[in-house]
Order: sequence, then structure tokens, then C-alpha cells
Amino acid sequence: MIFNRAWFRRTEPSRNTFSGRRRFLADARGNMEAYVEAAKTYAVRLKSDSWFFAKPFDQAPGHPEFFYNMHNAAGILQAMDLPLHAHILEVGCGPGWLTEILALLGYNVTAFDPSEEFTRIARVRLDGAAVHHACPSLGENVRFLVGTIEELEFPDASFDGVIFYDVLHHVIDEEACMANCSKWLRRNGALGIVEGAWVPGNKEFEEGLLAEMARYGTLENPFTQEYLDDLLRRHGFSARRLVGRAGFVETQLGDLPFNALASQPAAARNDLVAIKSVGSVYSSDPNGNTKVTVKAESIEVGSGFVSMEVDVRNVGDTVLLASNVGSIGATNLALRRGEVGASAMIEAANRVALPRNLGPGEEVRLRATFRVPENASGKWYLDVVCEHVAWLSNKGSDAVEIVV
Repeated sequence: MIFNRAWFRRTEPSRNTFSGRRRFLADARGNMEAYVEAAKTYAVRLKSDSWFFAKPFDQAPGHPEFFYNMHNAAGILQAMDLPLHAHILEVGCGPGWLTEILALLGYNVTAFDPSEEFTRIARVRLDGAAVHHACPSLGENVRFLVGTIEELEFPDASFDGVIFYDVLHHVIDEEACMANCSKWLRRNGALGIVEGAWVPGNKEFEEGLLAEMARYGTLENPFTQEYLDDLLRRHGFSARRLVGRAGFVETQLGDLPFNALASQPAAARNDLVAIKSVGSVYSSDPNGNTKVTVKAESIEVGSGFVSMEVDVRNVGDTVLLASNVGSIGATNLALRRGEVGASAMIEAANRVALPRNLGPGEEVRLRATFRVPENASGKWYLDVVCEHVAWLSNKGSDAVEIVV
């Protein structure tokens, strides 16, 4: 199902409608057989071959489905920050439009859907994309399976990423689903979710769900934000919620709060990335014990730069995130002179990102080069920063003295 964008306009629950349910339907597992059967025959009953083969392109005024799908697909993949050629499990691939994108980006993909017809169409589309893009080997690293996430089996730690794109609300047994995702993902693997949240009291949204179920028999059962966060936490994931702002923004709007420019209200969305942290939490968690040891060797000082071999070891119980410099929670090396926060403190012109996520007890060695003023001789300190969270030397980690 593709949620009608208008359903998300009202996000405040009516006062007396919340029954305490965590999903729109309290428990769908009792009707699992019927829901699975409906999912298997969904593509045949829709009879929309033209849309199946055209998606995400639509020719409606304003192209709402095109922009929704392309912005969200690009956004969730960028946020998952997977390495090149990572192995991704695509849950509920449907006609395979996202599978095409994943394959063309160079990922290894295992895609599955309960509908055999959808997987057939997805294979036809991929074969066509291989011809169109003059890439005959495009399908070699993609496999399609028929089944549900509750019944399929994969070896432990098979995947670098799992993606649910507008499909999590179809999952019947969420406990089995998340247990499998945790089992199948490698340590520090990323789980990406894009879909609407259930806000109790949004009658237009709820009536749309009921109408869809009455028409096709498929399960339309979205999560409240609170329940999804709790579900992920209980299964060993650390979640980072996202807000979508796609497209250009006029420069005169640049000072508005980000939420004011969001494409949809954050309260009505379950868009997030969760990391399989094996009992750890994000380094941006203020309650987590984030601590590192740092060693510097082979220090080279030149005109306007300082370069060194650095060993970083995670001696805390949180995951040190390797991401773009400036991303919230990203863990980066910094070179500073003076005390943190002091008016006289200066910092090298750049920070250096970790090459990969670093779980508790793990370590990494990297070459770090910092740009410094040419007249900046004296005592500097190699420190670690959790971006927009804290300098770790203020949280119990030691900074390394470097003489320039």
C-alpha cells in the first residue's frame, strides 16, 4: 500500500480514542494465514502492470509518487551509509523498482516478496535495466525469493543492511521479524525503515487503512513511534529517527527551523535508521558510557600540516559511529590547542572520520592528517569528538599531547 500523503496532515490524536494499542490492529497473528494468502495474490488482483513496470515514475499533476519515492529512497540509503558492494536484504520488494536502484548502485541484493507475480515482474524489470544501462552483469549479484520475513531463513550475519520501504506495516509478527533482522544482520549492520506512523485519532488515516484491508485483504497495520522504538531496542537495535526535507529550498527560507521545511510532519512518520549494536547504543546516547583510548605514532610535522598514525580503541559500551564529518553522533578525531570550550582554544581546519563503525572492544588504525596554521607551533592535543554531543576528553577519555 502507498499511503495517501493527505492522511498525514492531521497528527494530533483525539483525546478519547487511544486504547493503548501499539499498532493499529491489536494483534494480527491470529489471522496470519489469511493475510499471507492476500499478500501472495495482491499483485494479480491489482491488475496494474503499467504501474508495476513504470514505478516510481508517475504522470499525475505534480508527480507526487515520483518525488515521494525518489526522495525517500535516496534519503534512506544515504542515511544507512553502507559500504560499497554491501549485501542488502530488501523486504517486500514488490515490482522491484528499488531493487533496480540498489543493483545499479553496485550493491549485492537479496530481495523477497510473498507474491510470486511481483518477483517475476521484478526480474523482468532488472533484465530490462541491464539492457537499458548496457550492463549485462547487473543481475548477477541480485537474487529474488518468494516468502515472508517470518518464514524465510538465512545464515546468521548474512547482511550488511536490511531495508523496509513502505512495507513494515504489512509485517504480521513484528517480534519474529525483528528477531530475524537482528540475527541476519552483521554486527553494526544498518536497518532502514521508511513509512508512516500510526497516530491514534487520525481518523482519515485510519479509515484509509480499513478501506484498503476491506478491498484487498492485505494487512495494513502501522506502528506508533513509541512502540517501534521500543521494539527495536528490545531486539538489540539503536535507532536514529529521520526527518525528510527533499528538493531545493528558497534561500530566504534558510533560517526557518528544519521541521518547518519537512516534507511531512515528523510526528506522522516512522522513518529511521537503526544499528545492530549487540547491547550497545549510539554514541550520541547521553546515558551511554562512551570512552576511547587513543595512541599517536610516526608524527610528521610540515608546513601547515601535522600527520600521524593513530590507534583508536573503543573501551566503552557504545558504538562509535563512522559517518560524514558533522553528522550528529559521528565520531571524529580532532586536533586542538587550548582547553575545550576556552575562548583561546583553536582547532585544526579539519577533523578526521573513523573508517568504520567501532563496537565495544574493537580498535582501528588510521593515518590522520590535520591542516594547521603555519605559525601554530607549541602544545596541541589529539582528541575525539562525538559531533554535536561532546568532546570525549570531557567524558573521561584522555587526549594525547602533540608537540608541533
